Amino acid sequence: MVVAEGAQTTHIDALPDQLLGQIFAVIGRGHFGQTIALVCRRWRHAYFCAQGVWGRLCLDTIEPIMLQPGDRLRWCAAKLRLLARVRGAVTAVAICDRRGVLARLDPASGLDAVHMLGCLLPELVTEVELEVHPAPTTATIAALTRFTRLACLALDAPGLPLEAAPGQALAAALAAAPGLRSLRLSVQRLPREAAPAALLRLHELERLELWSHAAPLPPGLDQLAALRRLRHLRLVDDSQRQPSLPGAPQQGPGAGAQHGAPGAAAASGHAPLRPPLPRDCPCLESLSICTRDNLCGQEPVSVQVADARLGFLFCHLVRQPGGGASQAAVTLDARAPLVGLGSLRCLLAALLPAATPLLSLQLAGCRLDPTGLHGCSQLAQLSALTLQRCTGGGRGEVAGALEALLGLAPRLADLSVSDSLAGAVPGCLLRATSLRRLDLCSNQLSELPAGPVLSGLTELDLSSNNLARLPPALTAATALRRLLLARNERLAVTSADVEHTIQCLPSLQFLDVTWTQTAPDVLEQLRSSLPRLEEHLPQLERRPA
Repeated sequence: MVVAEGAQTTHIDALPDQLLGQIFAVIGRGHFGQTIALVCRRWRHAYFCAQGVWGRLCLDTIEPIMLQPGDRLRWCAAKLRLLARVRGAVTAVAICDRRGVLARLDPASGLDAVHMLGCLLPELVTEVELEVHPAPTTATIAALTRFTRLACLALDAPGLPLEAAPGQALAAALAAAPGLRSLRLSVQRLPREAAPAALLRLHELERLELWSHAAPLPPGLDQLAALRRLRHLRLVDDSQRQPSLPGAPQQGPGAGAQHGAPGAAAASGHAPLRPPLPRDCPCLESLSICTRDNLCGQEPVSVQVADARLGFLFCHLVRQPGGGASQAAVTLDARAPLVGLGSLRCLLAALLPAATPLLSLQLAGCRLDPTGLHGCSQLAQLSALTLQRCTGGGRGEVAGALEALLGLAPRLADLSVSDSLAGAVPGCLLRATSLRRLDLCSNQLSELPAGPVLSGLTELDLSSNNLARLPPALTAATALRRLLLARNERLAVTSADVEHTIQCLPSLQFLDVTWTQTAPDVLEQLRSSLPRLEEHLPQLERRPA
């Protein structure tokens, strides 16, 4: 570097330690960082005290998994010495032991998660993540009580039953951190009583995830609505319910019902999950509930909302500041073909705050009944609708339900219907002139009838159907920019199709004919006659079936 004559220069040794540490933070903890620590004592001190370098520290035992037992001990001892050296800079720590390395070490060595946590300064640490498999010790959980300034805590231990001593230790750790804003518990079994009581005292909590691997989620989770600052909630029930034993007490009508669903628990022999809903939580922006698909004839775990039983529920709300009108997107998956959607109006009324416009709706695995859609005014501003694997109780009920949905959603512009039409396009869909994107993949379609809907479409997806020829009705889609025909294994686009159909689409920019029988010479004709498709040439290459 050339310095102008007379210009003032500053040597790096004249910089204060704090600024020097910020420079070292840009370099990081790689090879050059290790070299920095060898320059001099001052640089070593500034390097190991720089929060930009050591503020977030991850100790992952996957590194010594292939080492001999003696080398593992030395590796852990080195990590303890490192923690002791940088303890004044660490604000967030993650201890990841997915292979149980720490559990196999000699307890007398003192090389465990308890001692690692003990090296940290509790007045500095605000984030702790413990991913210890199969389970951390009770002493490890109890060590969390030192960190009273915790804002984020994650405990991932699929073999840990949070009962008796471990449950009491966790409750004490949560009580010691009243300012906790984010909490993730992924364990074998949550306590049936202690968890909700301990959680309800976390008045600053904004994000909560509860994951149970081997037992049902505890009852009383609807009480989480009392957490008035909760913005993100995820509940995962990954357990397998066992069939009810003969003579076991059964729930009577109305037991376990939630949000106006009498007798829901009695229908399956297991009480459905009772989640808090955005309607009852003033700040909740995202709600995700996932249950396990039980096999071997076992009853499915379900979520009860109004008169619908669901296996998956996702709701995302965009809340306006100052309590303004919200906007919502909802995904519902029944997970079982005999589960009915019931009244969509009642379901949305139970789920969403009053007067919340619904912009996006996805229904999967639901049995649609046109009568259950009557009066659903929440769909008036719907712009995107997805139906996947939906069925009807009788012939034509899916088409009738689709016609009812289109009538309730005059602003609908994006419609996806997959694996639901059984080979025929309903006439109501062909008349939906408000649509701009239409996805009809995986419906066993052999033909696409003509209709007014085609003239306004900018994207049409006919992938994974039974088309044997290019539908002549496509000539009406003059605004079409994207056309997807992939995985129609009988389809062979011909030179006549290129001349009389594809070249009649002046706005077409993207064409996908992969996994079809289109000949290479036709692909070359497409390249030469439609140069605007040049940037999508990889999509025009034919792949072997």
